[in-house]
Amino acid sequence: MAFSRLKEKISFYRNDICTVIISILLFAMAASFLYKYVSENNPKSRKPMVIHMNSFSVSNFNITDSVLEAEWEANLTFENRDACFEISINPLETYLYHKEILLSCTMVESIHLNQRGQKKVLIKAKQSGCRGVKPKLEEPFLSEIRKEKENDGVLMNLEMKMEFAASKHGVGKYWDLSLTPSCSYFKVSFLGATHGKYMGDVMNCPINW
Repeated sequence: MAFSRLKEKISFYRNDICTVIISILLFAMAASFLYKYVSENNPKSRKPMVIHMNSFSVSNFNITDSVLEAEWEANLTFENRDACFEISINPLETYLYHKEILLSCTMVESIHLNQRGQKKVLIKAKQSGCRGVKPKLEEPFLSEIRKEKENDGVLMNLEMKMEFAASKHGVGKYWDLSLTPSCSYFKVSFLGATHGKYMGDVMNCPINW
């Protein structure tokens, strides 16, 4: 009699243990699937867009009476590497620096990229491009630019501020991010007194996912 009751208890607890083990396994499988899904659909892991600077040039460069006048032109390629998502970028702001000193800025119209699509964007900026206001430049800074211009080239930095959104057909908006890509520290070599260009290879402009 006692042995029979013991068998019943063992059988009862065995069923509970099996239920717990199965529950743990199902939870682990669900958690693993969720982690894989989230990680694969995270922009930091997918990195759906890349930006390249194909060329950069300057014309009508002139420094007189502590004022720098110039026209800057950058040719960029925005590429959507993702086969699932479309990318939309609101009108974005671009800022051109010599090291840490702002030289010019301008707005670029909105950009839309289909899956696996790309678009070339031409950015043109003048010294008065920052909403009609010329950035104030001090004489020591202008002297430094003169020296770099005469030597191996002027060090430049192109930064962007953009509102990035990715959407999937039938699902709607997936990501909505504020990004600040940067084409950092490239040299503009002057071919004459008033014009110069970036002489290097196509440059990758890292994105802060």
